[in-house]
Amino acid sequence: MNLILFFFPIIQKLEAIYSTASVDGKRLDPDLEETLSKSRDYIELQNAYIGWRDVTGPKMKDLYEEFVDLINQGARETGYKDGGDMWYVTTLLEFIFILFDLFSPFVMIMINWSFKFCNC
Repeated sequence: MNLILFFFPIIQKLEAIYSTASVDGKRLDPDLEETLSKSRDYIELQNAYIGWRDVTGPKMKDLYEEFVDLINQGARETGYKDGGDMWYVTTLLEFIFILFDLFSPFVMIMINWSFKFCNC
């Protein structure tokens, strides 16, 4: 089964809910983002967060569960235990590639330096 056909419509619906929701007439971008990033008033932050969660959460819950099920199914089809296992492995590989990119110039310099003193 081609999971991609199910995956993208779910993402689109989740993004639509997330981007169009509002709390007391305030949308996430820029109103609530500004409140959450700049306010130091506990009650205002709490109202913004809980309001946003209450408006978006119930609408997104079933879609998100379906999204996670599809990710897990796709992960199992490619040999992983679940989506978390797949995420862990790919994140670890990305980290290894970053380290390789950072250290490969140093390693090449050291190899070149060592050949200068080698009687090979």
